Amino acid sequence: MDNFQCKYGLFHDKPCINNEPRSNNGWIYTAQSKYAMGIKYEDEDYYPLWRKCFRYDHVIYWIDRLPGKLLPPISRDEIIGMASLGLPIAGVLDHNKNWMLYNEEVTKNIPFLDTLKSLWAIRNMHRNFFWQEEILEIFPISMKVFPHDRYYLKKLSGIKTDALEYFLFYLYAFSIIFRGSAGEQNLLYLQLKDMGSYLCRFIPYRKNMLKYFGPGHIFNGHLRE
Repeated sequence: MDNFQCKYGLFHDKPCINNEPRSNNGWIYTAQSKYAMGIKYEDEDYYPLWRKCFRYDHVIYWIDRLPGKLLPPISRDEIIGMASLGLPIAGVLDHNKNWMLYNEEVTKNIPFLDTLKSLWAIRNMHRNFFWQEEILEIFPISMKVFPHDRYYLKKLSGIKTDALEYFLFYLYAFSIIFRGSAGEQNLLYLQLKDMGSYLCRFIPYRKNMLKYFGPGHIFNGHLRE
């Protein structure tokens, strides 16, 4: 049987070779294993690995995807995966980083107009272009945790949410339910299931998992409601 779990104990979308990670999204895929395979994780299961993903420069500077893996930078998918696995990522982002996935000291003085100009200038580029070329003017938006994701992260961590975050989360949820791709709906299903929301019933979970991961993936061999 193919091994989809790497040396760190994280699941991936492709079989691992020599136990090495085969994707940049091990945290979110591992979180999805909770419902695909019925695995029950304890909060401390991945805590030691998670702490090794932190780099410091007096204050927390960056949260890496894996220990020593500086690029690509952390993404919203991976942050959601960490939170879903019970890791206190929301508290870190709320108190230490102002909901930024990048060191805010580097980008806080960038004028918003410069950010808009840079976004327009690279509008036809690949989505990774901004970090590959280190276009810092775009980081204040591209590396910010948006309100709809903050709602989910806060709910899981017991942090008080606000009305705007609530409204934007459910606006996002309905838009994904009606028009989202299989990958987007898989992620939303995880969020809704984590929060105990009945809206997850409107997502064709099995169909999406099969479409996204393929019939040979371990998730689809064990899939359960």
